[in-house]
Amino acid sequence: MDTRGGPFPLVAFSHGRGGIRVQSVYLTVHLASWGYVVVAPDHPHDTLGAGSDGGSEVLRGRPRQVSAAIDAALADSELAALVDATRIGVMGHSFGAFTTLLLAGGRMDVAALQASCAADPDQLACSGLDDQLTQDVVDDFADARIDAAVALAPAGRIAFGPDGLGAIAVPTQIQGGSADTLATPDGEIRPLFDGLAATMPRSLALLDRGAHFSFTDICVLYDATGGANGPFAFLETEGCGPETLPVERAHAASRTLAAAFFDRYLRGVPDDHGYLDGVPDAMTTTSPRVPSPSASATSPGRAACP
Repeated sequence: MDTRGGPFPLVAFSHGRGGIRVQSVYLTVHLASWGYVVVAPDHPHDTLGAGSDGGSEVLRGRPRQVSAAIDAALADSELAALVDATRIGVMGHSFGAFTTLLLAGGRMDVAALQASCAADPDQLACSGLDDQLTQDVVDDFADARIDAAVALAPAGRIAFGPDGLGAIAVPTQIQGGSADTLATPDGEIRPLFDGLAATMPRSLALLDRGAHFSFTDICVLYDATGGANGPFAFLETEGCGPETLPVERAHAASRTLAAAFFDRYLRGVPDDHGYLDGVPDAMTTTSPRVPSPSASATSPGRAACP
């Protein structure tokens, strides 16, 4: 373990529904190699193999589990010496991206969610709604230690009501894909971004032909189990097939944008390459040209990825 340059910022990762802590190592391991300590817990009752009950117990538990992982890293006798407790970020994919927005300060509006689900109960955000999900419960989700957030393919815009996203008071980046049929650009990604306070630093990256699972490493399973003829055939149109953005290009763009964002807001490192320049749509690209930071770039050091 290379500890030069420490102590390092801490970044916590929240996996998607039915995902797993190692589902997006293209990003978590990259950040660990780039000078961050990364923690990535499994969410009980919501993991690959064990399945997901999708209920409010899972929704209520997720933010607290990420906060508990941060607590554990700060209390660990080995990691505590590596971590700068004043510089903490959070990121996640899909349901984990929704979790990320809650941890960053996004305020769920239970009454608005109930009304929207009564009108259309098939919406994604409605699966975790029951009598135990009260406004008092959701108001306790935010973690005041969070300094920056990156949400990958988030959904659940209706859960925040008209004003809940405006409560996020930390720099926030949202990444999505133009071909995502779950967290759609017009139904979820842009509305979530538009809901963020314009007075706070915010960033939107929409990858052309990127899909929902372009922000994971699950295409390894897709390829290994028969592709379009195997048990993960649904991934053909969600990031792993020939009609979507090649996953290695999606990963290169995603990790570069996330690293540049965290560097800017957790390290105070200028974005000399201009990855975060321009209006949000300037990040939309038909061929991501943002490579992973090269060996010629000044590296801030290496840290651990527990």
